[in-house]
Amino acid sequence: MHDQTGFRDIRIRPLHPVSSAEFVRQLLPSFSESVVANVATISSNVPLAMKLVASIVENNNEDMANKILAELSPSGSLLEIDRSYEQNMERLFETPFEQLPLSDKHALISLTVFSSRRISKDAAVDVIFDEIGVAKAVRSLKTLVKKSLIDEDSCGQYYSIHPLIHF
Repeated sequence: MHDQTGFRDIRIRPLHPVSSAEFVRQLLPSFSESVVANVATISSNVPLAMKLVASIVENNNEDMANKILAELSPSGSLLEIDRSYEQNMERLFETPFEQLPLSDKHALISLTVFSSRRISKDAAVDVIFDEIGVAKAVRSLKTLVKKSLIDEDSCGQYYSIHPLIHF
């Protein structure tokens, strides 16, 4: 299935619960098995969802992480059957975005001026630099990667924005 931009729609299947726990454990090595299992469950074992949820709780203590997880999903799962795939994914991206400092929000929004999914590091810094300076632009890019709102290639020279958050 192709969308209106010509990109192929690829649905990622959930991981097996054991694989999910291993994946979340890599993201949250200092948290209890309870928090790890809760992140996997709330994320319906979907890797991108687990990465986003882990980025929300990672800088908190155990008690605060449990409170955040309870608030994120009172029903036990962020991905609800009665909502569309796009609505579920949009909800997953909203929470990390809302937690960003204003300068990082502006940085992400600034990156959406690119029509290409692949953005060179220099171009990304140039667009963000106008508002906050080079050092803060680079720091914002790192934060956005850490929060899984943008991806960085293995060489650290290109970024990409997930189509669902390309405003």
